[in-house]
Amino acid sequence: MFIKKISLAVLILFVNFIFAQRLKVESLITDSLKKSKSTLNFPIAQVTEKERYKLSNIQVGDFVYQTDNLSGIYYYSLEGWIPIPTSDSVLNDLLICSKVTTVETVSDLSSVHGICGTAVTTAIVLGYHEKNDGGGGIFVFDSSLTDADNDNGLIFDGWRRSIVDSSINVKWFGARGDCENEDINNSDLIESNTLAFQNALSALRRRTIPVINQVDDNGIPLHDQPNLVKNRISTASIFIPSGHYIIGEDALFSDDASDIWNFRFFGIKYFSDGNATISLTNRGQTYAFKNLDQGLKISFTDITFVGYHNDTNLIYSASNGGAQDYYFERCSFLGKYDKIFTLRNEDTGDTNSEWGFLKCNFSGNVNTILDLSGSNVSDQFLNYWFDQTKFWIDDGTIIKSSKGGHFKFVNCDWSGYNPSSERYYFELNSSLSAQGVNDFRIINGRFEMKNENARVLKSNWTHGNIEINADFGSQTYRDFFDENIKHFEFNIYGTYSPPNQSSGCSLNVNFKNSVMMGYHEFNYNEETFRGTSKFLYENCSFPYRNTLDGFIKINHGNKVNKAFSNIEIRDALFANNNPYDSENNQFSPPDNIDLEISSVNYLPSYSNSGLKKKIFKIAHPARGVNPIGDQKFTLNFPVESEAIITKVHWFLPKNRLTSHRVVQFQLTNIYDDVITDDFNPEEKLEIDPVLMKDGFNLKQDVHINVKNLPEGKLVLKDKEGNADQAASEFHCIIEYY
Repeated sequence: MFIKKISLAVLILFVNFIFAQRLKVESLITDSLKKSKSTLNFPIAQVTEKERYKLSNIQVGDFVYQTDNLSGIYYYSLEGWIPIPTSDSVLNDLLICSKVTTVETVSDLSSVHGICGTAVTTAIVLGYHEKNDGGGGIFVFDSSLTDADNDNGLIFDGWRRSIVDSSINVKWFGARGDCENEDINNSDLIESNTLAFQNALSALRRRTIPVINQVDDNGIPLHDQPNLVKNRISTASIFIPSGHYIIGEDALFSDDASDIWNFRFFGIKYFSDGNATISLTNRGQTYAFKNLDQGLKISFTDITFVGYHNDTNLIYSASNGGAQDYYFERCSFLGKYDKIFTLRNEDTGDTNSEWGFLKCNFSGNVNTILDLSGSNVSDQFLNYWFDQTKFWIDDGTIIKSSKGGHFKFVNCDWSGYNPSSERYYFELNSSLSAQGVNDFRIINGRFEMKNENARVLKSNWTHGNIEINADFGSQTYRDFFDENIKHFEFNIYGTYSPPNQSSGCSLNVNFKNSVMMGYHEFNYNEETFRGTSKFLYENCSFPYRNTLDGFIKINHGNKVNKAFSNIEIRDALFANNNPYDSENNQFSPPDNIDLEISSVNYLPSYSNSGLKKKIFKIAHPARGVNPIGDQKFTLNFPVESEAIITKVHWFLPKNRLTSHRVVQFQLTNIYDDVITDDFNPEEKLEIDPVLMKDGFNLKQDVHINVKNLPEGKLVLKDKEGNADQAASEFHCIIEYY
């Protein structure tokens, strides 16, 4: 802002005016200012009322023009600010035809010189379409500009916008941020907004610099030539003020209309001041952002995208090395979509594509969020990072991948999944991806599925890593049965090439510290190379189960008991393993107790990954004591599991109990037959008869394949039912692999 001082002669006139009780004010000012204008270089600063009171370094004799409230010229005297009444003709001379002029819209710039002459070099524009719509600004006339330089945002008919920061405002190009929902069918508005966003992007392209200031053999800069193929670096960003914008296809990114400026460049940033909403109207095979190998390091911050149709698509990125590094921070994706992000490669598969999401939100009805399917996708589309992001879609798939990739989800939430037919959040469909490109991890996740059609993950990967630490237990309130829901599907399919050559599977899957729901399905085919993949469930809880039966479901394919990975469950926790007698307010149910093995392998004999020794104490689940009377504790090994018991340890300290009854604890099958060693029938799993007060300490080295036991069950009991006291120091411990 600047303030020009009136000549001393004019100042004296105004002082006289004040002391003459302001008589004949207007004529004095008019005559004096008209006489002085030609020699005084007289543009007056324009301010609001608040700005006028905040002005510093003000001296007697300064003048300003106030634009709001009681608008007009104000004079600063010894008494403070004094309003000076003037006629419209005087204001026109002072404010319109001075070296600084004010016009209402950018369309008025073309007529400034016709009214006031070429002496006017600075124009204050109050708006783009109308006053105060956010598209105005300060413009300076540059006689070197031609019609070819017009971009409808920064340059209009020789007037160049004076930019005080590095951001390009879409409203400078006519974007309207005051759209109503009923404007969704306003084709004129959509076309105007689309053009405004495209022109803002064109202006961004023109504010790039070469990576190196390169010229051709004739000294002509490469950026002035249509055949430019070198990367350039952006020096600006695109600002979207808070508001509601409705746009059409190719509004956010597309090839430039000018071949000269249609180059690959680095650093495309869209951001808002917190509440910019962009509604998308494009449909079918069209996109709001279409990057054909031309843009790198692309970011969106604090923007909400709303899809209006089931066939709306947001971003298409086709890469041959020149479309990668997308980042979204505090962005929301709402409404209806076919595909939000579509990735493809152009000519080769050797391209990278990094995508990052921080504190974003996906909600609505979406067919696919991230589509990496089809034949023209790449194993080198590597990294996808999601942090503190919510996925609250009703239907659809989050990731659909036909190749490999590194997918990381940290502190994310999945809720409200209610598909009308069987759908998976994640589809990892490739069984032939390159080595070193398969990695999928969910850390501190939370899932809430709404119906029996909701699935979590289907994998065809034969190598790589899958790690999951998540809570799937939020849907326990639903009225469908947990054991009937398939949440995960692993298809471990090998490949076969004659003559008799098989490629193995080396997939490593780890569920750790998770709350589990549903069942997990494992499918094998004839070509599966046996025993080279590893599936580990460690410290997981099962709030809707009291057994592992049915949690692991295996389809053998054509190689029954031959084609398997090593599936291991360690230290599982079940819902009903702590029976409580509410009537008697004690943990001492009178009936028999079923126990579930908490650590187990599924066909480990075909695994080369190494077996871990496991230990289980067969005792009362709440108090850890021995059975009393005819009570039986039945330990269950789940269907499809495999275990070899190698040691049984019986122990009760002497004089721990006072009973003189004779007891003989034993392990039997469900038909009351004492279990014996597989190779030595004389070695029975029981102690010799003994007084309870005398205790016992017996260790048995055995070999017992649980597969040989009816239904895989062991029953702990006192042979004659004489036990009348219980001790927590009682041990019946089995060691097994």
